[in-house]
Amino acid sequence: MLDRLAGPGLDLLGRVDACLARYGAPAGHPVLGLIRDAGLTPGEALAFAVSLDDGPFRRASLPVPGPLPSLRDVTWDGAARDAFETQWTAVVRQQEALAERMAATRAYAEAVVEWVGLVRRSVAEAVGTALGSMEAVRVKTESDPLAAAEIGAVVLRAAVRPFPGGVEWAGRLSEVEFVAPGRGGGRAGRGFSVAL
Repeated sequence: MLDRLAGPGLDLLGRVDACLARYGAPAGHPVLGLIRDAGLTPGEALAFAVSLDDGPFRRASLPVPGPLPSLRDVTWDGAARDAFETQWTAVVRQQEALAERMAATRAYAEAVVEWVGLVRRSVAEAVGTALGSMEAVRVKTESDPLAAAEIGAVVLRAAVRPFPGGVEWAGRLSEVEFVAPGRGGGRAGRGFSVAL
């Protein structure tokens, strides 16, 4: 729906931006705070919403690996087995951490898809309402700054949607570091890390 409204919407919001740039908005009007907080004009906010593309996130395929086999079936004993078991336990822990990060990355991609859809639908509804309003007529015929401010506020409110759970995602998508046995944390001499 937003793509169909983009042409006339960008024309109207371009007029809104020009009107606000030339005449300003009435003192204390909410559009002033919205422009300041978003760092975007109403026309730029619409262009941003139109440009949102969730395709790469929909196409992302992140299979989560299954668990590694245990050492229950290992029949040999001695110092070599003990050393191998110590290393194997560290590898299993690393694999479990990677699996958790991959699952979190998949959930993050799904959240991005949901957020993009929400923003695009919300902006489409706001632009559709604005296009059929008397304020649009006044912007086009009179360059009315109050009408421009009203349209701008409606579109900016619809476009400025914070991504859900930003703090939560910051921790769940952090780097996975391999911890060598006996190191108690930190990186092994020839260890590696994986950032997802």
